[in-house]
Amino acid sequence: MSKPTVKYTRHDRISHNVDAAYDIVFDRCTPVVNGTPRDQEQLLMRYTKNGNTINNAPAFNEIDMMKSIVKLYQSDLISLEAKEILRKGIEES
Repeated sequence: MSKPTVKYTRHDRISHNVDAAYDIVFDRCTPVVNGTPRDQEQLLMRYTKNGNTINNAPAFNEIDMMKSIVKLYQSDLISLEAKEILRKGIEES
């Protein structure tokens, strides 16, 4: 049995510039599996290099993505400085 071909139709994107070559991006997309669009949109976290999107990134629904960000925030994996940036960014919204 062959592996399904998955492509994405992008609807919206936010981007954060890291340096001259790289951006971290979140794309809201509809998966298209073997040429057939799916009903549920997904949120992809990818990156661009010199303006070109680097694919092969996993896709998740936005609820799972946010739950993982909350877990990351509650963990010791990121610095207090990074947590403060996230906290201030949420408060400003």
